[in-house]
Amino acid sequence: MNDEMRTVNELLAARAEAYLLFHKLFGGAPTPELFDELMSDEARGAFEILGSESAPLSQVAPLLATLSAGDRDALVEGARGEYTRLLIGPGQPEALPWESPYVSNEAWFFQENTLVVRRAYEEAGLRARMQGHTPDDHVAIMVDFMAALGRRSVEVLREGRLNDAAELLRRQERFLTEHMLNWLPLFAESARRSKTAVLYPQMAEALSEFAKVDAVLLSEVAYWAEQTEPESSSEDGTVGETVFDAAYNRLRPLRLVGLEDSEITAL
Repeated sequence: MNDEMRTVNELLAARAEAYLLFHKLFGGAPTPELFDELMSDEARGAFEILGSESAPLSQVAPLLATLSAGDRDALVEGARGEYTRLLIGPGQPEALPWESPYVSNEAWFFQENTLVVRRAYEEAGLRARMQGHTPDDHVAIMVDFMAALGRRSVEVLREGRLNDAAELLRRQERFLTEHMLNWLPLFAESARRSKTAVLYPQMAEALSEFAKVDAVLLSEVAYWAEQTEPESSSEDGTVGETVFDAAYNRLRPLRLVGLEDSEITAL
């Protein structure tokens, strides 16, 4: 059982780091420091583990390796322009980063669905930091929500609280199914129409694929946690940190211009 627990521990830590990377990418203007994290061994390792059963997602690690061989300053400059054009404007962003327009076919934000997403955050004891300023169904807030619950899942698992871990994982699975899988493919399709492909079209595609892979992973790990007796999950009831924990802890305090508009916080 120790091997199973270690595998689950590593997978959950890797997915929390991956969601936090997506949050930084889609929530704030890219910087050299963010590129350093994208090009890190831990980032590539997370996508290698999580993408082992997905051909599209398995291409993320090679993409990041290719980026690391380029001129970082030039990449950051190109990515910054791409980020602004696709997700910010001026005018209407080329790839609308909110769920509501994709499910209602109306381009404006702060629709009824925005409040549904807000309630999902509140039920987990969280809220958008800039509630009322940035739509709650913005992609960067959603992935920060998943990162926060993902990290909470890791901590609960390590405490041996498998029933609580299963409940958290099921909550994330529902959120993915109800509020991410339904529009991220369309978001990625919009991003693919970009006149450049420095980083964001590829990462929008990666996020869409990651959400599909993660929904399966969450279902499987939640079932495992529901079926596993806590006392038999490991010899001493605990598992240790992974390399992905250090990466998560480096990423969480990383500040980017505009990031405060798309962060999740406790109620």
